[in-house]
Amino acid sequence: MDVKNSRLFTTPIAHRGLHNEDIPENSLLSFEKAVENGYPIEIDVRIIDDGTVIVFHDDVLGRMTAKDGYASNLRKADLAEIRLNGTDQVIPTLEQTLETVNGKVPLLIETKVSCKIGELERKVIDILKSYNGEFAMQSFDPYSMEYFRKNEPDFIRGQLASAAPTGLTLLKQLPRKAQSNENIRPALYFLLLRGFAQQIRCQKEFTHSCLDGAKQRRLRKSKRLLRQHNFRKVYSE
Repeated sequence: MDVKNSRLFTTPIAHRGLHNEDIPENSLLSFEKAVENGYPIEIDVRIIDDGTVIVFHDDVLGRMTAKDGYASNLRKADLAEIRLNGTDQVIPTLEQTLETVNGKVPLLIETKVSCKIGELERKVIDILKSYNGEFAMQSFDPYSMEYFRKNEPDFIRGQLASAAPTGLTLLKQLPRKAQSNENIRPALYFLLLRGFAQQIRCQKEFTHSCLDGAKQRRLRKSKRLLRQHNFRKVYSE
């Protein structure tokens, strides 16, 4: 993938798909709508009890479904019975998502780690190896990115950090850690800055995209911190 010319850089990203009150986030329908409009898609992946990789953001079910409990306790057979936000949409698997997108737009895939490092990542690698579309990996967990660096170094990957006030401490520490420990230094950190910038571009279709003034100020402060620490972009070979 030509990173600098990828639509992950040049086009607003549909965060959890192109969703609204009637189209749930991280649903196949939200992905279809993003594809129809030509937007790259950010998705969240996690592993459930039987080893299936699903596309679902939260670790608990309550916000997006009428069920209680942890997503990690689900099994593949349960997915068809759980509706997202009262619609006819269900929790998709990663394979179903890839089949729906089919390489038509790039994917930005965030690993949600709730298990031993390697369990989710190995499954994701096995699934993506046969996928012909454009994608990049990201995570808030540096050890998840380390796993991809060691086991699938050709995957474009980036370290996420929060732009919220509690994340500023991490942003201050990240450059020092990245410079002193190559294992947690991402092959590409564009997701930290460019990813945030893409997702705050206000599009009427994006219910998620417009950050308020305080969040935009924190984002600008985060950028200044990175520049002050001379944190450079590091690309994979």
